[in-house]
Amino acid sequence: MTTPDAGRGPEVSVVICTYNRAAGLASVLDDLSRQEDISALRWELLVIDNNSTDGTRALVEDRMAHGTLPLRYAFEGEQGKSRAMNRGIVESRGAIIVFTDDDVDIPSTWLAAILKPFTDPECMGVGGKVHPDWSVEVPEWASDSEPYRMMAAIVQYTNGRDARGQIAPPIGANCAFRREVFERHGNFRVDLGHSGGDPIPGEDIEFGRRLMHHGERIEYAPDAVMSHPVTNSRLTRNYFERWYFQRGRLEVALAPYELDPGVRRLAGVPRYLLRELPEWIFRSLTASDPRGRFYYKLRACMAAGAIREFYARRQDGPVA
Repeated sequence: MTTPDAGRGPEVSVVICTYNRAAGLASVLDDLSRQEDISALRWELLVIDNNSTDGTRALVEDRMAHGTLPLRYAFEGEQGKSRAMNRGIVESRGAIIVFTDDDVDIPSTWLAAILKPFTDPECMGVGGKVHPDWSVEVPEWASDSEPYRMMAAIVQYTNGRDARGQIAPPIGANCAFRREVFERHGNFRVDLGHSGGDPIPGEDIEFGRRLMHHGERIEYAPDAVMSHPVTNSRLTRNYFERWYFQRGRLEVALAPYELDPGVRRLAGVPRYLLRELPEWIFRSLTASDPRGRFYYKLRACMAAGAIREFYARRQDGPVA
């Protein structure tokens, strides 16, 4: 495996943001050391340590000293995933910036696959497939298939096999962008993402929507696949209910790209949400299938989160 030419900067920067997951990070670094079909690529691997208190820094420094990866370390002291990703943008040197996580399983073909769409100069961003790795039994109240598919709180992303016509913004575990899009449209919003005790998920979703809103071409790379382990800590009703409520709050940030500016509101809240909330509650109480009951409860949680955030950010009272 080659390291970046000292006389020329790297073409690609792979950024991993991490917080107190030294064991998971070690596994990801092992996966990245086995990447295939990139022998001619000038690239760097940048670990952004977001205030870890475990052995993260020692691990990275040891790999820098004794490993084969083109590895660098940077520290971001202000807590938050979006802040760490923004630090990665600043510290990286590649014309293409690839993001992944510290708790995923990456096949040896991943990096070459996620870079492939960039052979088209019009491609500004790429999202790869992330599928959940079920090492635990799916609870009887949960469903990962239609009509009650409700696994959005479990990390996953797919658009089928279509390599063009992106229909959903990429997620931060498996995405890449040309540096120029950050220069044109700004970085990840620091009021979104995993941080503190009241996080609104979706800094990656908002950024992708922002690019698409401005006409940037974002493509799907179905062969750039990785898996994300599903842990027991996420397979609780409370986790899903809280996640969906917080995801509902994200709707305010997405409204400039997705919501008709003429939508009718009451106290700043789109009226359709006020109609949907009691409907979802009623369905959650009357559905015969336990998966359906919980699915509809989650939809109610999401609507409630959106209502709360629209109301909290109202400006001029009721809008006709």
